Formats: sequence, structure tokens, C-alpha cells
Amino acid sequence: MQRPPIYYRGDVPYAIGYVELPEGVRVETLFSTSDFEQLRIGLDVELVIERLHEDEEGNEVLTYKFRPVVR
Repeated sequence: MQRPPIYYRGDVPYAIGYVELPEGVRVETLFSTSDFEQLRIGLDVELVIERLHEDEEGNEVLTYKFRPVVR
């Protein structure tokens, strides 16, 4: 387990890793899941946009994440 960076204001615990896009580009990303055991290399994932936190003015701060594809 690793403590999040001081600037991170999202939910804890969280999962972070790399996703390889169809074009061959790899991006570091947060994963949207509460079941960390399902994450594994080669898993099919899809892009989602989710709330990360609220800023000092009460505005939602959004981020991209990937979640496992349910089949």
C-alpha cells in the first residue's frame, strides 16, 4: 500500500496503472472499481469520466478513468 501524493484529493483507496490504447499509446490512469482483485494485465477496459473531488469553490473536478468491461 502506498500513500497518495499530497495534492491528490480523490477517494482512497484507489487503483492506478497503465492502459494501452488501440493506437499503441500507453497512458497512466486511475481505475474505476471497488473490486481491486479483478484488475489484471490484459483486462479489457473502457474510458469513463468521473468526479474526482470538489474544489475550494464547491465546483466538481472531473477526471478520466478506465473501468473493466463487463461482458
